Amino acid sequence: MLSNKRKQDLEDLFFLDDTPPDHLDEEELDYWSMLSQQWNQALSQMYQKISRQDNLRDKTL
Repeated sequence: MLSNKRKQDLEDLFFLDDTPPDHLDEEELDYWSMLSQQWNQALSQMYQKISRQDNLRDKTL
């Protein structure tokens, strides 16, 4: 199990560069993948919200 310190280190690396370092073990790669999925979901939700707001704005013009 990854320690909280190691998770934080991986999160810091992820937000600096979303390409995983070469030296990660399987558990670290799984955590990296989970971070990537969360990031992609967050971006998708933001884009959907922006799109809905744009559509509402267009209807009021």
